[in-house]
Amino acid sequence: MKFTHNGKIFIIVTFGNNYIQTFDQILSTFKFIDKLNEVDQGTVSGKLCYPSDFLPKGEIIAKDIVTGKLFSQDYPGSGNGGTENFTFKLPIGTYHLKYQAHASLNEPDKFISMYYTACATNNENNFCQSDANHTIINSVIKKNEESKGTALCDPGYSQSQEELMSNSF
Repeated sequence: MKFTHNGKIFIIVTFGNNYIQTFDQILSTFKFIDKLNEVDQGTVSGKLCYPSDFLPKGEIIAKDIVTGKLFSQDYPGSGNGGTENFTFKLPIGTYHLKYQAHASLNEPDKFISMYYTACATNNENNFCQSDANHTIINSVIKKNEESKGTALCDPGYSQSQEELMSNSF
């Protein structure tokens, strides 16, 4: 049997007419859609930093500050083809971001985190003396837009600030 429903063509093979009514009942409960719903997304891009002449392997982590959901993207390290620039697709929302670098090959369980703060965007010594300038900046991701200039570059925070910033994740 061949039939059309909402512009779609269906071919059904049955053994007799006994199944047509049952099939019509089942088919009437289906909802046909043209494509799957996609999550609204945008992009954040910027620069990674590390207090060294290379960028170690690690990951870029984004935390949706409303839902608490974490997103991560692996970074291979500058020795493995990675560059200082990154691009990260995320669902629309407001995020805190950090680059969590593996400290060394000898101690892969130790991490150094580089956050997106006011100090990361203006790393002059006098400006970075204040803990207030080490507060994480919110990154707003809008549908089909790119949020540029995110610098995951702040390594100069105090121990008390590290606890505060780390608790944000």
